[in-house]
Amino acid sequence: MRVRVVKFAVVVVALLALPPVAAAVNCEQVRKYLATGRSAEDVAETMIVSIDDVKKCQQGGSEQKGDTKAVQPPAKPASKK
Repeated sequence: MRVRVVKFAVVVVALLALPPVAAAVNCEQVRKYLATGRSAEDVAETMIVSIDDVKKCQQGGSEQKGDTKAVQPPAKPASKK
């Protein structure tokens, strides 16, 4: 029984020692929400991110997820002759 308690304590300590995983913010989606007239606070609450992250995206923070690709128009189908 004592061994199980010690193992459990070691696992708990190891998990608490791990750094928290930071979720990437999709700035493209943040900007879409902001373009509809929503406030930064409302967008942060909707996307479950911090207001600071929303404001970084609003100011053009390109290091956030979603800004790595430019939006491509759909490809035109090949014409048949």
